[in-house]
Amino acid sequence: MFCQFSLAYFLLIEDIQASTFKPHCTLPPSGTNYVSGPNTRGTLTILWNCLSIIVLCTWSIQRLNVPAIRAPEEHTVKEMWQTVLDLRKKIKWMAFTVLFPEYLVGRAFGERLGMKVSVDDMLEYNASWENVHAYMANMGHFVLDTEGDLGIRDSLTKSDRINSARLQYRYWALTASQLWRAIQLGIIDPPEVSASHLKKLDNGEAFIKALALIQVSYLIIQLVVRKVAHLPSTQLEIETLAYSASSILTYLLSWNRPQGIETVHLIPVKQNARDRKFVVETLAKDGPMYLWLDHRPEDTFDENLGPAPIPNDATYFGAELNLPESVYKALAWNSEIATLAFGVIVGGTLFGGLHCLAWDFSFPTHWEALTWRISSIMISALPPLSIVPVSFWIRSNPWNLQRERKVSPTTRIILKLVLLMVFIVPYFLARLFLIVEIFRSLFFLPPEAFIDTWSGSFPHWG
Repeated sequence: MFCQFSLAYFLLIEDIQASTFKPHCTLPPSGTNYVSGPNTRGTLTILWNCLSIIVLCTWSIQRLNVPAIRAPEEHTVKEMWQTVLDLRKKIKWMAFTVLFPEYLVGRAFGERLGMKVSVDDMLEYNASWENVHAYMANMGHFVLDTEGDLGIRDSLTKSDRINSARLQYRYWALTASQLWRAIQLGIIDPPEVSASHLKKLDNGEAFIKALALIQVSYLIIQLVVRKVAHLPSTQLEIETLAYSASSILTYLLSWNRPQGIETVHLIPVKQNARDRKFVVETLAKDGPMYLWLDHRPEDTFDENLGPAPIPNDATYFGAELNLPESVYKALAWNSEIATLAFGVIVGGTLFGGLHCLAWDFSFPTHWEALTWRISSIMISALPPLSIVPVSFWIRSNPWNLQRERKVSPTTRIILKLVLLMVFIVPYFLARLFLIVEIFRSLFFLPPEAFIDTWSGSFPHWG
């Protein structure tokens, strides 16, 4: 049914004569000291205001891991060019956030759980270990200074082999759980770094965050004032509100997590450390897990300057959760899925639910209005409805492939097809429709949508 509506939407092409309207305001008389803004707003004004909020929100919530250490460039031009190249990763994750904001919610939730567990575990060895220490460890700030070239066992799982590959060089960037294990094994002493020192390393862009807060506040005030005044808003503004809500939730879950860290803290390895091969295999098992296990891009870094960075898609919180064994069995030991599922369910439901605010908005056609409502309901309902089939799929695909599978290959294929055709494909088709419709409907707004209110004088950028 949804596919029929989507097909009808793309086939409905109206013969419309495009028209534009340019308002003309009279000039104030000479001697006027203050001139208020016009009582109208234009199409581009709405567009730029909303796009600026989306860009600011998706950019300011990025908290990436410590990047690869590189040697400084001798020439200013080369240094500037390298800075531009370094922005590619953040731009990539910003674009990913625009497409999948619920993933960031789940990742932030998992990182917070992992931080709490790390603080509790490390209190036995370091009473000064605080939230910021755990966050910095999981970002790759604490690095072991060692040497050796060790082989990788074929019997390790794919995630363990990825972790082992990062431990083949002199410098090892370890997560909080790996540091705790290294201290237990007597490889290192607990790092003695004050929380105040780590907080000073935070390079979070306060100006960008403040600007994003101002823009989001402006949007909320605009929507409330227009609702009270019985003036229509636009679908693009509702979409922007949904992104803002997801970003705020992600930001709250990431509270106290540093941002923009580009330095490392070296920890020397004890001389009487255990066999290196044993250490690598042990730490690899305590390392992060990964959602993408195959066809991963190779890390580009100078092994003589620093460690292989911890990938930003690492789900290291899964290995750190102190869950009952019954819960682990129910998840087939895929504990990292639990926190990501939270993000998809809460983030996706919140994102889709806010789109329902445009239920009675004006649309170019009746079919588009109906498809918008169906898409909003699908985005809100599909994540929680997918809990049961996802649970079965998790049980049929244990994290450790050496564990016994509980279902037959045919059943696993059927589960994949059900998830793909009933949940995943319709969900992304609904998201795709909403993205297209917010821009299309911007050119078919009722005249009342262009009436500005006093909220237009609220400080904002755009």
